[in-house]
Amino acid sequence: MKIFLTEYQSENKIYAGVNIFAMNEHEAELIADEQGVTIVGEIVSVAFKPEYSDYLTQVEEVHNEPPVLH
Repeated sequence: MKIFLTEYQSENKIYAGVNIFAMNEHEAELIADEQGVTIVGEIVSVAFKPEYSDYLTQVEEVHNEPPVLH
């Protein structure tokens, strides 16, 4: 799954659009056409701030804990 960034124009101003989640650029273009937005880029990496450098590890640990039944 890829994340595509979009924009749209209204009254001669350009605004950030929705993020489109799609398997490839072709699918993203179809969704963009339906939504009336233009694809301007694709997110290819994320750089976490130093205080969140271990964020993904913490999230994985929480999801790997066995569920508690009451």
